[in-house]
Amino acid sequence: MELLIPLQRTRVMMKGSPDVEFVSADSAVCLSKATEMFIRELVSAAYSNGEDSQFTYKNLSNAQSRIPRYGFLADVLPQKISAREWIDKYKAEFDASCL
Repeated sequence: MELLIPLQRTRVMMKGSPDVEFVSADSAVCLSKATEMFIRELVSAAYSNGEDSQFTYKNLSNAQSRIPRYGFLADVLPQKISAREWIDKYKAEFDASCL
């Protein structure tokens, strides 16, 4: 099985978790393959459901917000908004915290 994500990088990331003491070769291979499959599925969803049939940040972010199973990516792939929209959205929170 050929992996696109370097196995050593996966092992380093896994070992970086404080809860992980040992990383077996099989678990690193499985996680690398699962990551590749997840990325492929997410990119496909972003590409196929995009308005312009291109892979763009906007299409990726829209897929995240539109498809419930990608909701956990909301902090990583937020919808882009203008500065004016952001100010209007959060002005009340900032005004309240400054009192």
